[in-house]
Amino acid sequence: MATHRLRPGKILIYFILILLALIMLLEYQIYWSIMLPLSKPALSTLTIFTFVNTWNDFLGPLIYLTTTNKKTIQIGLRMFISQYSTEYGLIMAASVVVLIPVLIVFLSLQKFFVQGIATSGLKG
Repeated sequence: MATHRLRPGKILIYFILILLALIMLLEYQIYWSIMLPLSKPALSTLTIFTFVNTWNDFLGPLIYLTTTNKKTIQIGLRMFISQYSTEYGLIMAASVVVLIPVLIVFLSLQKFFVQGIATSGLKG
């Protein structure tokens, strides 16, 4: 039965690789335990603003979407307005339905959003 012996050079290489892996784990642990909790208010604010901006985009889809079945909700709201009449009841009802996803995103991230506003006013 043949036994495999490690040469001293290979042992040193394995030791260095293990040390590098531990250093990388330590860096990720620092990121996950220190950096990420401190940046939650900023990331939640960015998420809210990006979602609202993308959700309410009107001009972009109006330019590059050509078929009616691919148009966004905001363009669908605009279709309730014609040259001679406007369906105000339908527009208001559809606006409430369109607002629901924005409210869900805001209410789920509200804690972090308010925390960022509260801590930005503190000195020292």
